[in-house]
Parts: sequence; structure tokens; C-alpha cells
Amino acid sequence: PPAAREAMFRLSVLRRPASIEELGDAANHLTRAGLAHHREGRFEVHHGLLAELVLDQLGVEADQVRSRLAPLVTEFEAALLLGAAGRREDARERALRAAEQATSTRDRLEALIVAVANAPVGEVDVELRVEAGQLLNDFGRSQESLDLVTLEGQIPDSVTAADRGRLIGVAAYAHWVLGDTRGFAELMEEALEHLRGSRTGAEVRVMAGSTMYATWVDLDGRSALDRATEAVALADEIGQERAFARVRLAAVLSTSGLDGWVELYQEALDLAWFS
Repeated sequence: PPAAREAMFRLSVLRRPASIEELGDAANHLTRAGLAHHREGRFEVHHGLLAELVLDQLGVEADQVRSRLAPLVTEFEAALLLGAAGRREDARERALRAAEQATSTRDRLEALIVAVANAPVGEVDVELRVEAGQLLNDFGRSQESLDLVTLEGQIPDSVTAADRGRLIGVAAYAHWVLGDTRGFAELMEEALEHLRGSRTGAEVRVMAGSTMYATWVDLDGRSALDRATEAVALADEIGQERAFARVRLAAVLSTSGLDGWVELYQEALDLAWFS
């Protein structure tokens, strides 16, 4: 029956066990025909090769099946389906909704990646790229972060200097996580050149973060003392990244053999707890 074929099409497109609500009542025909089995309230194709065969036969019609499935699944899965169907605007909308509704940082990250992938053609989508890139670094997926924030090495000329600095700053941290400390230092300097004078949290974060090379690699913070002090001053002036700037200045003082670092760590803790 046509409804049973549709159920098989949907099951093959989803590539996972699916409920009768997602497949339709005719899904029961699939078990009777030996095409799928029913377990714990879900239907599953007997063999992955069978699903691949169905997809091959569907061809471009698979996109229509994906579109019909989109209202029946989660926001995130709908975004994936609509993106695969070439409906970029709809996919982005569902991905952003999934990001807003995410109950974990990891789920938000995955939704942001899909949203960025479906941005309007020619749009860099800096805000989402920066957030997703930072989260990828946090999860140790720094090569993915690097590809995302550098647009695989092709940041368009249309990107403003400040936004370019933000993207490069995230790329610098990716190099750090990947163990390329020299690349980190070089990119931090480049990012700071673009961010200088922007008086933003990003400027503070790059300025303060650039001192990591002195404290973690050189193990001598004296060369970074002026910059770390400047970062704290700017952070206090604009009211952003105050705790992070203090943590970095504390590390610089500690590795320079200077006093005051204990008090700075305490200030950073107080700011983090009461912000």
C-alpha cells in the first residue's frame, strides 16, 4: 500500500528507530512484510543495507520525505532534515530554535553548528561562529573550531576588523588546545591588532589571554606584566571579562615572583560567584 511505502521511505530517511507517530499507522505492514521489526515501541529496518537501497531508489524524492518528516521530529532533527533537503532558511530557523531550547551545552553546540551551516549564502554569521568555536574548543574539538571560525582559511574581506579579531582569537585558542603554542601566540597578536580600540570584552579576552604564552611556555610572566595590567584596567572600565583579566594578571605576577597574585585570584573568585 502507498502508506506502507511512505512508512518505509520515512524509516530509511531517518536512519534510526522510529515511532508509529513518525511513520504512520501503516508501519505495522513493514513488520508483517519482514522489512522491519518492532521493539520497545519503535520500528527499525532489518538491515542498514535495505535502507540504503531504498534511499538510492528515492533519489531526489528523498528531500520531499525529509520535508514531510520535519513537523514530526525534534527541532534539531528537523533542522538536519531540512538542511539535507536544501531548505536552508527553514533549517536555520529550526536549528536556532533547538539552540534556544537546548538543555545542555553540548546540545546547544550541535544546534549552533547546524545553524551556521545553513546561514544565508555569503553571510559569515560571526556571533554564532564565535560561540560555536569557543564551545568546540571547550569540548576539545579544536580542529573543527579552527575550520569553523576561519571559514577553512577564507575569512571574507567584508568582515569588520573587530569581528575578524574575534574569529582569529578563537582560532588562536584552537591552536593552543592542539598544542601549537607558537601558532597561538602569533594569532593572538594578530587578533589583538584587529581588536585594539574596540573596547569590548573580546579585546580584554584576547589581550589577557595572550599572556598565557609567557606564563605557561616561558614560565616567566615579566614580559607580559604591562599587557596583563592593561587588560585588567580595560575590563574594569567596560565592566566585562573582569574575572578572567584578574586570573591572567595573577598568573603573570605569580610567575614573575611578584606579590599581589593571591588577592587577585580571590577577587576573580568573588566576581565569578557574585556576577
